[in-house]
Amino acid sequence: MLFRINIINDDMKKVNFKKFEAYTGISKQKKVTGDARKDFADLIYQHTIGIEAHALAFRIYNSEEPVAITGKEEQLIVRVANEWCTPMFIDGLMEQLRTEV
Repeated sequence: MLFRINIINDDMKKVNFKKFEAYTGISKQKKVTGDARKDFADLIYQHTIGIEAHALAFRIYNSEEPVAITGKEEQLIVRVANEWCTPMFIDGLMEQLRTEV
C-alpha cells in the first residue's frame, strides 16, 4: 500500500500561482492578477530535469491554493523564473517569496 505524506513545515514558503500578482510597469504603481499555473508549470516541465521537478510542475499546475515549497524547490523556481520569465513576473514572484502568501 502506498501512502502520500504531505509535510508542511512552518518555515516553508508559499506561492500563489493561481492568483499571481505582477506590476504593470517599472514604477510599480499598479498590479494585475492572473493565473500563472499552466505557463509556469510548462516552463519547469520543459526546461528542467528530474522527478522532483516533474512533481513540482504538476503540483503547480493542479494547485487551487498557494503551493508550499521547500528551499530546494524555491531555488528551482527562482532559477526558472530568472532564465525564462519577464522582469514583471520575476518581481511578482520575489515579492511573494519575501512576504509569503
